Amino acid sequence: MRTWAWSAVAALVAASVPAASAAGAALSSLEDAPRLPPDSGWRPPADPGGAGERHGLAPSSSPAFAPRLALAPVLMAREPRPTPRLRRGPVEERDEWILAQPRLTMPPLSPDPVGCGRWRVRLAAHRGNDFGWTQTSTGELPAGGDRRFLVDGEHQTTEASVRYGVSPTLDVAVRLPVHWRGAGFMDGPIDVFHEALAWAGVKDNKRPDFDNDRYRVEGRSAAGVPFSWSDDDGAGLGNVELAGHWAFAGAQPCARWTWAAVGRVTLPTATGVYAVGGVDLGAQLVTAARLAADWDLYLGAGGTWFSEPEIDGVRYEQLRGSGFAALEWHPAPTWSLIVTLQASSNLITNIALYPAFQSYLDLAVKLDVSRCWQVELGLTENLADQQSTSDFGVYVGLVGSF
Repeated sequence: MRTWAWSAVAALVAASVPAASAAGAALSSLEDAPRLPPDSGWRPPADPGGAGERHGLAPSSSPAFAPRLALAPVLMAREPRPTPRLRRGPVEERDEWILAQPRLTMPPLSPDPVGCGRWRVRLAAHRGNDFGWTQTSTGELPAGGDRRFLVDGEHQTTEASVRYGVSPTLDVAVRLPVHWRGAGFMDGPIDVFHEALAWAGVKDNKRPDFDNDRYRVEGRSAAGVPFSWSDDDGAGLGNVELAGHWAFAGAQPCARWTWAAVGRVTLPTATGVYAVGGVDLGAQLVTAARLAADWDLYLGAGGTWFSEPEIDGVRYEQLRGSGFAALEWHPAPTWSLIVTLQASSNLITNIALYPAFQSYLDLAVKLDVSRCWQVELGLTENLADQQSTSDFGVYVGLVGSF
């Protein structure tokens, strides 16, 4: 054999020593690396032509084969799929304005199902202040004045709801609310808040010109027919609400877009001043998308239908549309910040000069306090028209998933 050939063989042998040492070190560092499961179907490659056998070496003991065979399961094993980030979704807050409180409204929510055989329980309370009016002059109306309507009071709804996953994509739910409306105590603090932020253009809707902490809901129709709920304050059960939630597309944990259809119906179970005959029906299409590593977008549109359109002299729009858009930010794995914009079409048809459009801005935080429990905190503020929406509201909720 030529001299250069022997030199090449010697160089190759010399190089194999550090290579084998490096391979051994690599294998030691990969002891905890994932391995293929027993049923993966992978087998060591056969020795082509039995070369190893001819040289008296089994393939597993050959220096050329040992690193390759030991590393092959590691290199061929698929990387484990990362656990999808938790998408908490907007708070399921409804329109609690005194005139809307007895009726079904469609809340913002996530399209994600709870999971087959899983339960979700929610206990929540919403407290808000309502103040809207249209009359010839501000303040307590003098004799002979023309008051089209005045809604002045506070509301509170405490609710319990249970949701169950019938299948991986279908949930059913039941909700029981307890309502209250009355004079309250928030007028004074709200006046102070408005005065402090007057420089920023925050409107007070002429609150200081009216009496504080009174309950008045009254007015007249365009034809001059009066109505009054001013003596109908107090607490009572609301209508039991049944719901179905079907995630018909993108229910997989890592899906970019998820879509769901939601249907709701209320039963006439309310008591006291909240007793309403007939049923309310609602339908909604909801979607969500993962925008980036820490951001999620939620959109929804739907509507309600009231089989009994009149309550104590107030006539409601029988078919009402609604929609929402929400943005969720995950600054940390255990909590989220959510901004939600809600809007709905006309609520009342027979009150003179009643605004035909309602909108709210909700700010909320959802905090995981344990593996199973989550706390919701938030506030709501009206936007475009102050005369037919709650001026200010706060809410708190406790959600358990099992």
